[in-house]
Amino acid sequence: MFKYVNAALYNVDLEGENTSEFDGEHPTLVIRTKMEKEMYIAIPFTTYTKEKWQKLKKYMCCRSISTNSIARIDKMEIISSGKIKNRWRENGKLLIPEPEDLQNVINNALAYFKSSFSLGKNEYKKVQKNTEQLTKEFEKIFGIHSNEQSFISVFFTQNECIFSFDKSYTNNISIQELYDIINIYFNRHNYKVFMDDKNISIIVANTEKRLLTLKSKYVKVNATEG
Repeated sequence: MFKYVNAALYNVDLEGENTSEFDGEHPTLVIRTKMEKEMYIAIPFTTYTKEKWQKLKKYMCCRSISTNSIARIDKMEIISSGKIKNRWRENGKLLIPEPEDLQNVINNALAYFKSSFSLGKNEYKKVQKNTEQLTKEFEKIFGIHSNEQSFISVFFTQNECIFSFDKSYTNNISIQELYDIINIYFNRHNYKVFMDDKNISIIVANTEKRLLTLKSKYVKVNATEG
């Protein structure tokens, strides 16, 4: 006999720590993962009301008519078997969804996973595009034989060099990607990044040796533009 019946409803406390998480004990559909026998996909159920359904259906949740429940597809988790307690009972009987309801929950869960993975893939492509674009712009600036214009402006003060550009060029990347690009050229301890609503500025101490190759070029450019 199995310790836990696969695709049955159990008492599980998902122990959410904030209002965006699902917490407390609920009837929860647990589905054993293929390779990790002690790990389960957990889909919590909540009691159906018209008000709840109007609110939750837009989050890809679905009805389980036979259990008078809403399956919270949006609150799925991967949990260890240690979180699974006893079978969920109502009125002294095991709460068991009908096969068509179980299939409906599974279909919606698969659609949710597919949608999430598709979104992740598309956003990853945007990150890659932004990273490649920004890297290319820095290559224009530091390329010895490059005369291409960059959207990154360069300005020297007495003690610093300031690189600035429109914030929209980093819409799809994190500060970590930005740091990785800048770290190609400068020691992390020798620059700071500042952001406002429109622009990003990278302020580098003039002690950086790499700036020597730029200073003569951009001091002349800044003087001409002034």
